[in-house]
Amino acid sequence: MNSTYNDNSKPQLNVFNKNQELIKNSIDLYIQNLLGNKERYGSIRILDVGSAQGRNSNSVLSLLIPKILSEVSDQNQFIEVFHNDLEVNNWTLLFMELKNNSNYKHLSDSIYTYGVGKSFYEQVVPSQSIHYSFMMNCAHWAKSTSNFNPPHDSMLVMDKNDIMLQEDRRSDLYSNLYHRSQELVTGGVLVANFLSFENENFGDFSRLMKLVFMDLVRDGVDTELTIEDIHNLYLPVYLFEQDDLLSTISRIPSFQLKSIQHNQTECTLQPLIKSHGVEFFAKCFSNFLISVAEATLKAAIKGDQQRKDKIFQEYLNRFTNHIKNNPTLYKSTISSYFVILEKI
Repeated sequence: MNSTYNDNSKPQLNVFNKNQELIKNSIDLYIQNLLGNKERYGSIRILDVGSAQGRNSNSVLSLLIPKILSEVSDQNQFIEVFHNDLEVNNWTLLFMELKNNSNYKHLSDSIYTYGVGKSFYEQVVPSQSIHYSFMMNCAHWAKSTSNFNPPHDSMLVMDKNDIMLQEDRRSDLYSNLYHRSQELVTGGVLVANFLSFENENFGDFSRLMKLVFMDLVRDGVDTELTIEDIHNLYLPVYLFEQDDLLSTISRIPSFQLKSIQHNQTECTLQPLIKSHGVEFFAKCFSNFLISVAEATLKAAIKGDQQRKDKIFQEYLNRFTNHIKNNPTLYKSTISSYFVILEKI
């Protein structure tokens, strides 16, 4: 995870902010279950799956925790928040983010925070320990990648009719949701966001990512990378159909579907052209690229870290210039399914 994710992931944050009503619905469901439970918990435990560096997670926790504090009058109650991401996540930046005055940590002295370095395709906390879980921007990252056959001109595999990839997608989705169900207590709630196939505009974005790499090879900037290497390059990202979600949820008896809603969220970057100019827009768009694909792109560049950094910087310069010269091609919306599940 790059060290500037918090600053570069504003489009992802905008998805949270534009769908606050759905998140509030999931919170209301949890609070209703909590107050209806005669056996009050000494601790209310919250799991943030795919936390990255924490800033986007704060938008959910700043809705949830005040609601808990206002509804639960037990003075002995305390709140534990478990931030989960891969072991390679920049945990230092996450905990530094928690020091900001606007962060949820400052809402009460009875909030305790932990970091859990583990893949979300595993169980990340003990069984029946979590009361509210949220997964806002990670479920699209694939575990099974053997059947990814990317188009020569695109970084994304967007063929919903690819049977082998569909099987992998549903298998990975089941693994993810099954572990979340095991972690929740009865009456616990999971709210999750899944990118959908309706993101056709991702195609232009992913084609440009390969086009710039091909330019580097053709211009002799990277003499070790081949055109064939670029053809085989892809982002290990799943896009989901509604039936993927419904059929997978139906296989987990302990989960009850409370809500599924498809939403399209306008990207926050396009208005920057009018407010700040094309050059600023292009830079922000490139920063968004860094937040989602830096690790994949750098992994494709051969050599030591100094060589990778040098070529990647040239890649970013060219990517930015292309956006600056063609800003109207990249009007982006993010389409996704918001799902609320209850453990029964």
